Amino acid sequence: MAVADVSTKPIADLISLKGRVAVVTGGAQGLGRGIVNRLAEAGAAVLIVDLKAELAETAARQVSDTTGSRVIAAAVDVTDT
Repeated sequence: MAVADVSTKPIADLISLKGRVAVVTGGAQGLGRGIVNRLAEAGAAVLIVDLKAELAETAARQVSDTTGSRVIAAAVDVTDT
């Protein structure tokens, strides 16, 4: 059985996350930032949680401007209960 190559399609063509909310820890940079980008591209509202508040706010602004999705940032240490 052949599997279609969808690697060049925008994620919004493959799945819709409109009306959904995602929380991404460590979302200000690196792999977390990539995940934030893809979730927002698919229409999700995203909360970026990161130790580095300034990086998280910059990432939120950039992703929101690029995708049109609601993206906000919060400085949080997930290891601190």
